[in-house]
Amino acid sequence: STTITNNGNAGLNLATTGSINTNGLDMLNTTGDLQVDGNIDNKGNVTITNEGENFIVNGTITNKEGTLAFLNKNGALNINTSGRVSNTGNSTITNNGSEGLNIHGNITNGGTLDLTNTGTEGLNISGNVSSTGNITATNSGTKGVNIESSGRVTGQNNITINNTATGGVNVKGLVNAKNNVNIASNNGNVVIGDNTENNNYVTAGNDINI
Repeated sequence: STTITNNGNAGLNLATTGSINTNGLDMLNTTGDLQVDGNIDNKGNVTITNEGENFIVNGTITNKEGTLAFLNKNGALNINTSGRVSNTGNSTITNNGSEGLNIHGNITNGGTLDLTNTGTEGLNISGNVSSTGNITATNSGTKGVNIESSGRVTGQNNITINNTATGGVNVKGLVNAKNNVNIASNNGNVVIGDNTENNNYVTAGNDINI
């Protein structure tokens, strides 16, 4: 397995032309941004932890035959428009930074997928999130859970959204589960729909529980 640690002020940056191909990967960044612009191809378990400023994915992270775990402790965890994250197993993506968990790109997952945000700016999806296993999105960050008009959350099993923040759960994009969709908001409202051409915002093979 491979361990990469950065303690330097300039952060940890995998350039566009850079690639990491390994069996087992543990990355830790303690200062500056952790930015993946290139390609990571891993077999086994991959753990990427950012204790620096922001965790930014503009490139491609591919994992198979193991777990994938992202943890961001400061700033934002941004999977940007060009960002691609795929894993054949179980994945946890956790943001505790104030700038939120922001998925503008694509996440494709084979096992269970847990998206967790405690940061003020909320859990925001404008890209595509899909998983063969259960998808669970949990937010306690002030601005709530926001699935933008372009956002798509697709699950082959159950999709569960749990929100305890005043920002509520706002679904402007499309949420579709083969089994059940469960949406719970303990503080803010649940608002479904927008003024675009989107229709059937929340669909399920079995039950929708809100």
